[in-house]
Amino acid sequence: MLSVATFLLGCLVTAQILRPRRDAETRAALEAATKAALTAAAAADAARAALGPAPARAVRLVKQAPVDRAGALASVHSALLQLEARRAAEPADAVPADGLARLAPAGPQDARHLVVEPSHGEPFHYAGTRTEDTETVEEIPIELPQPGAPAVAEVIVAAGGHLKINPMIRTRDRVRTLDEIVEVWDKPSPQRIRVLLDREATHLKVTGNYGKRAWSVRLSAPAELAELEGEGEGTGTDLFLLNVPAPREVAVHIETSRSWSARFVCGCLAGSDCACGAKEDSRLRGTAELLVHGTGEGLDVLCVPRPGLVVVTAAADARWLLRLRPVGGDGPEDARR
Repeated sequence: MLSVATFLLGCLVTAQILRPRRDAETRAALEAATKAALTAAAAADAARAALGPAPARAVRLVKQAPVDRAGALASVHSALLQLEARRAAEPADAVPADGLARLAPAGPQDARHLVVEPSHGEPFHYAGTRTEDTETVEEIPIELPQPGAPAVAEVIVAAGGHLKINPMIRTRDRVRTLDEIVEVWDKPSPQRIRVLLDREATHLKVTGNYGKRAWSVRLSAPAELAELEGEGEGTGTDLFLLNVPAPREVAVHIETSRSWSARFVCGCLAGSDCACGAKEDSRLRGTAELLVHGTGEGLDVLCVPRPGLVVVTAAADARWLLRLRPVGGDGPEDARR
């Protein structure tokens, strides 16, 4: 009977180790079953001792070694520790606590973050992912939210190698590659910027090389931007809506950046065709700084002659502060006063 109990104990331990479900309840059941088997073995030993020595037989039996109960328990606990170590080494969602299967997250993903793909039927959102080490060049046709007007592009990129996105103009009689809106090298953690996309852009040209690359560009109308009221702060490249009824200034303080700029974009969004300057206040003519720029730390004043946008361009980790104030002032003021 002792040998049977020992055999059953070995089977039980082996079966429990091979089972795919390895949670707290399973470990508790395994320890309870082990203790029960050892208790049964002890009871069998006691029964044999009470019956006394077995009668002599013609054939001499081989004497069995006594069961090492402490060693058996140590082996079981060692197996449990190995199971726990293997479970800890697996991804967190490999064995869900509730036992239910999990769907893989949608969209391209790097090791730590998600770069979101467009939802089904979502307009003005373009995205992609590539894993080839060879160079890839793609052109994606786009539509702007407001035809004939620039769009705000919210760009998120993550690349183990190189990734660059250029807007393009590609029509039957005109082809032009515009300046890149983003370029990154070895940035596996997503980088987010918001830029103003040229009103004539018809395509996005995405160039990449080396390793996994993911990108997302969501387009929206400038009217959907947050409005600058008093003060605004941020990092990298971003822009704000300016709804000012009279000329104002924006004090621009860049903490530090290899290069940076801040510029005013007229609310008519006509670009180089803008003729609104003829109506500006005489105090601003000839002295208005509609573009300021520099390197390293900088503090300068940008002119805001009328409603429009302020566009800040800086390194991805460069911090900056914008302060709206009256012309010639030295403190923040609500633009509506």
